[in-house]
Amino acid sequence: MQGVLDWEVVPVKKKGPVLVRARFGCLSSLHSLNITRGCSFDCIYCYARSFTNSPPRKTVYLYQNLVQELTRQLDSPFRKTRIKGVVFNTASDCFQPHPDILKATFEAMETILLRGIDLHVLTKGVIPKPFFGLFSDHLSSVKPSIGLVPDNPVYKVIFEPNAPSFVERLKNIENLNRIGYAPGIRMDPLIPFLTDQTDLLELFFKTLKGFDVGSITVSYIHLRPAIRKEFQYRLPELYKKIIQLAFPSSEYHQVGTSTLTRLIPVSLRHKGYQKIKDIAHHFGFTVRVCQCKNPDLQGDLCYSDQSQPSEENLPEQLPLFT
Repeated sequence: MQGVLDWEVVPVKKKGPVLVRARFGCLSSLHSLNITRGCSFDCIYCYARSFTNSPPRKTVYLYQNLVQELTRQLDSPFRKTRIKGVVFNTASDCFQPHPDILKATFEAMETILLRGIDLHVLTKGVIPKPFFGLFSDHLSSVKPSIGLVPDNPVYKVIFEPNAPSFVERLKNIENLNRIGYAPGIRMDPLIPFLTDQTDLLELFFKTLKGFDVGSITVSYIHLRPAIRKEFQYRLPELYKKIIQLAFPSSEYHQVGTSTLTRLIPVSLRHKGYQKIKDIAHHFGFTVRVCQCKNPDLQGDLCYSDQSQPSEENLPEQLPLFT
């Protein structure tokens, strides 16, 4: 985690609502909340880099007035929309290891839970000890998920340079098990030829057998224009070639509401997902394919009360690396 220490956390004021209605696929009945703008985990596939207000690299903006604005929004007598649940970390991670970020995260989560609102959290970070006490006081309201892909040290160094290790994330699962949770597992993003190898998948599911986990959802990586530029700038040549092999077509699709995205060919994804399902089944697990990120495949919804997203192909074509 040494790389995280090189990042600067800059306090800024949040302008506009703290809670906004999520617009992506099966999250659309929830409201989203991000503690920061930017993320020190520095995952190079992060789509939030495409935001026009994204901070410079090695900088994180922390919303210093977030808890006050959150309280005002939740308690407003003029609020007309019922807040069914709040999902954290749609464009950052609230468990970045900085004391001010963690303090704001704890206060925001406590504010939400004390009002009887469900809390959905997907994280790649290390969950600190005080949060387990908070979660245990609201067992029926917290819905935790851990971002975890098969353990490949090369993947970790190149694609998630500052994020916690595979072992550290397993510790999250263990700690959540101790207080009564079986967290969901989000295998996302998978990189073809790098994290979907048979031996890695077998070891992955064999390792998970030692824990109590909930639903397991999988999706291969997408290639958005901003991510393509990030890959061009930061990937070693060998891994640029791997990505080129995975994305032979230059066709863009619309995934979710307005996201221009290149998808790995459907035949490759179908074959990969079937292999993952077969290996998972051997170890006693059922794996779901994320429908939101695979609109051209028969997949599953992350939340069962959601309607399926629509699919629309866009004709725009761009070269992969130019």
